[in-house]
Amino acid sequence: MSNSQSMNKSTKKEAIEEERKFSSTDSNRGYIVANAVKEACRIALEQNRQDWDAACKFILQNKSLTDNERSSIINLLVKDNDNMSKKNIITEQ
Repeated sequence: MSNSQSMNKSTKKEAIEEERKFSSTDSNRGYIVANAVKEACRIALEQNRQDWDAACKFILQNKSLTDNERSSIINLLVKDNDNMSKKNIITEQ
């Protein structure tokens, strides 16, 4: 590996770490989290089908969120999916 490739990887790694540091201290955390949830719900409800696995995958891959935020959102998505499944069973009877 050449020095320029090594420096480039190092610079990218530093940029990612800086972004994580900034996002964890950002005063607009609510906005960041809300956008992530909005996008996950859009994915889940796309084309009138509920693809909650894709929504959860999107949240897990979102590097702007902290681990606690990811966990909380995933729990809400899974809980919402369970509630919607129960609701569908009730309305189908």
